Amino acid sequence: MKIAARLDRRKINHNEPGDVHLMVSVEAPEVEEAKRKPIDAVLVIDVSTSMNEAATALPNSPTKLALAKDAAARFVQNLTAKDRVGLVVYSDDAQIVAPVGPLTSERRATLAERIGHLKVVNGTNLVDGALRGLRCMAECPADGDRVRRVILFTDGLPTVGIRGSNDIVVRAIAERLDGKTPITTIGFGERVVESGQGSGGYDPVLLTAIAERSGGGFYHAEGMDGILGAFALELGALRSVAATDVRVAITPGSDITVAKAYNDRPTSAKDGTTVVELGQLYGGETQHIVVKLQLPKREKAFPRDTLAAKVVVSGVSTASGAFQDEQRVEFRYVEASEADTKP
Repeated sequence: MKIAARLDRRKINHNEPGDVHLMVSVEAPEVEEAKRKPIDAVLVIDVSTSMNEAATALPNSPTKLALAKDAAARFVQNLTAKDRVGLVVYSDDAQIVAPVGPLTSERRATLAERIGHLKVVNGTNLVDGALRGLRCMAECPADGDRVRRVILFTDGLPTVGIRGSNDIVVRAIAERLDGKTPITTIGFGERVVESGQGSGGYDPVLLTAIAERSGGGFYHAEGMDGILGAFALELGALRSVAATDVRVAITPGSDITVAKAYNDRPTSAKDGTTVVELGQLYGGETQHIVVKLQLPKREKAFPRDTLAAKVVVSGVSTASGAFQDEQRVEFRYVEASEADTKP
């Protein structure tokens, strides 16, 4: 894991410090397949009435549900015995079709059979589907040695249960997040609607918001190969997870405070330390965290370096297990004529 922490300005005017920004960059190494972490996944499939519609305008087109079932079955087939999978479906309400469990030969066959028997029911209770998927995952022990994911698939808007503005829907799901289980969302269909306005399609803004709030990804899928491609991309991402439970803790120096954190990750503050949860990092991925520091004025320049912040990055690496890296970021109070004037 490569970690770098630096300030946008290092020579600070002692009399007028201004805004100083700290950036922490965390770069994950590439992952070898043999060393990848085992996967825990819950597939959450929309079985509302619209899923019985033809997937494309081509003659003899399969239904949306038929394509979703094929993609889910292939996803399971491409996992190994060390992985665990659960299955949830939702319509007017959500049901656990199969709890999360190891992929033994017998259970793999059972999952394939249950996926094959899925049928459409009625409305779209998307929030209940997401929450049931999280509940299904919560029944399995969470530890840093496994990659966890809920994969939520839909072709439309919430029509049953909690619905309304995107903020209401996202908040209802966010309240149940455990910080360890990202939700990846897959929206299917050529037609999309904007911010919940309209019908006959799903809302990419809503699905993106759910994914970003939980630390997951979003895929748009259309056409006969669209669903297969989305599930395949997510499987590839899961296999390339390089580290889990990654967090950045920033403790400012004496009389210095963190004024603002610029990121969309879960952030908390306690006893003067700001903690940003990065969650899972993929092989080769780099994440940046930026915070604004408020520095106190000083009566005069100071000849030695001053601690701006202590940065601690911790998590569990695929290659080496638990890790913790600490860095000190320093600056120097100088006269106005010597100060860095631009970031």
